Amino acid sequence: MSRRKRKKQSAFYMLERSMVKSEAWRKLSVYAMTAFIHIAIKYNGNNRDNLSLTYLEAKQLMSGGRFKKSIDELVKYRFH
Repeated sequence: MSRRKRKKQSAFYMLERSMVKSEAWRKLSVYAMTAFIHIAIKYNGNNRDNLSLTYLEAKQLMSGGRFKKSIDELVKYRFH
């Protein structure tokens, strides 16, 4: 009996050129951009109002202090 292997579900999020070229995006730190991307790839087409990045998930990317500052930046520049 052979078992079919499941393919890993890949995350895809398209960064729009207009957003990346915006003044607000250019003002973001690399950490805020990273947080944004990791939140955005959780979008599945139906959960626009229910996206998050927990401290535990962010801990793999940056320190807790950097994460808080990143979220503050995203809110400041209206990436919410």
